[in-house]
Order: sequence, then C-alpha cells, then structure tokens
Amino acid sequence: MKFLHGLIATSLVVLTTSAVAGMGGPDTYGYTWIDSDEAGGPVYSWVEITSVGTPVPFASYVDDGTVGPIPIGFSFPFYENSFNELYVSSNGWLSFTNGSLQTYTNQPLPNSGASVPENMLAPWWDDMVYDESNANEAFYYNDGSRFIVEMYVRRIAAFTPPFYRFEVILYPNGDIVFQYHTLGTTLNSSTIGIQNATKDDGLTAVFNDSYAHQELAILFSADSDGDGVLNFDDVCPDTVLPDVPTIGLRGARFAAMSDGTFDSGLDQFAGMYTIDDTAGCSGTQIIELLGLGAGHTKFGISKSALETFIASLVD
Repeated sequence: MKFLHGLIATSLVVLTTSAVAGMGGPDTYGYTWIDSDEAGGPVYSWVEITSVGTPVPFASYVDDGTVGPIPIGFSFPFYENSFNELYVSSNGWLSFTNGSLQTYTNQPLPNSGASVPENMLAPWWDDMVYDESNANEAFYYNDGSRFIVEMYVRRIAAFTPPFYRFEVILYPNGDIVFQYHTLGTTLNSSTIGIQNATKDDGLTAVFNDSYAHQELAILFSADSDGDGVLNFDDVCPDTVLPDVPTIGLRGARFAAMSDGTFDSGLDQFAGMYTIDDTAGCSGTQIIELLGLGAGHTKFGISKSALETFIASLVD
C-alpha cells in the first residue's frame, strides 16, 4: 500500500505549472495530484477498452464537438456534487454538466471564463480533431469497479502519426486517473487538470509546458470523509471521529481522536499511532473489520490488535 504523506488539505488554491513538480495541490476543496514518476504515486497500468467498450458517439469527423450525456454507471463524487453522466469533447476534455461548449483554446485551471466548461476534467485539452480517416477512435466502459473513457485523436493540422491516445478512469470513491499511452510530437500546448462547478477551485498539473510523456499516470484525489487521508490511500471510507468506547478508554487500549491521533488509556502510548498509520481507519472500523470482541468496543482497541492491523497494511 502506498501512502501520500504530507498532502493534507488546507484552504488555498495551488496552480502547479512546473514540468518538474510531479505533484501539486491541495486546492480549496482538498484535491491533490501526483504522477507515476513520483514515489507514492499511482502505477501506470493501461486499461485497453477498444474491444469491449461502447463507442463515444462522435461523427466520423469532428473538429470541435462535444457529445453526451454518457452514463457513468455509478454516482461519482466530484467536489461538492455527485454525477451519474458526463459529456466528452473532441478537444480532449470532459464535463459532468456541460454539453454545449466546444472550446479548443486551452487555459489554466481553475478558470472562470465563459468559454471554459464547469465540472471539468482535462486529460489533454488542446485543439484536437477526431478523424476516423486517421483511425481515430473513442470508447467508454464500466468494468464493474470503475468507469473508463479512452480517446485516440490527432492534433489540428497534424495528419501523420504518432497521434494521442489517453484515458480517464473514474473510481466510485472519487479518485480520477489520467493515463497516457501514446503522445504526438507537440507536448507543450495542452492543459491537464480539473475544476469545480463554480470554476473558482481546481488544479492545473501542466499548462502549455512539456511535461507529459508516454506511459504516465496522473492521480487526482481528495479526502472525502475528512479524516486527513486521501481517498487513494483510505481503506475505510466514511470514517467518523472520534472513537467513543462505550464504557471508557482503559489501559493499553486505543481510540482515534478528532485530530487523527490515537489516544490511549496509558499516557506513554498516547499519540503513538495516527490515522495515517491505519490508512484512514478508526478504532471502531478496525474492530469491525477484524471481528473483535465486545471488550474492544467497551474499552478501546487493544495495542496488539491495532499493531496487527497496521502490519497487515504493508504486507
């Protein structure tokens, strides 16, 4: 299991445009991004869906077109809202709500401009063309655990491969992964990023800079349950803090506190462990996961049980 320590949400917007960074954020909501070149980042693992997916309903030639809505197959949480469908633009962006804009002039995100879509995912926002005479194709697919959109498009006025094959993967916990299989020769003319419904919060991984490369994955993740652990690393969604032992904390037993530390009935153990160590799981959730007895519920999870659970996370 990978842990993204040090990426806890604070109240500011960060626009990362350095081609060197490899990670950025948090934005105001708490999204951060990290790529597969960074320690603790996602692992590039291309998901090929051309043989199983449904074609995105573009015409055979589309220069600046947006189609949809396309069903996701589950309720996907994004900033303050959740969505069941999305729209796909030939210009390398998706929106959960905007099917009317066809904007090809990319901008840094967040951006409140009238031509910039709200609720936006931008895996490769540039002046792109969907052209089946150049073998371009686009598909979407829900494999039961995630939703994938794969696109293979060319850049405007570029008629000779290599073209651009990339995909967006959405997970039910709100994680977003962009992956890049093949890239054309122009690498410094696109936006990669996300932005919210009101277009005042978002993240730019890159804007008009040579950053992306083939076999790259970029993860955008937030802390949906507010426990200080990003969804990507959070084994236990919907964590509620603090733990409240029904009788009271006793001896060498532990309970998670509101600040994410584990308090103990013995002072020398207080603060020894944090919610980061348990991958976002409270004592109450660990008790349930391990099927522990009533004593743990009454007096707090035992030191041995807590340490056994933590050790299991790194196996």
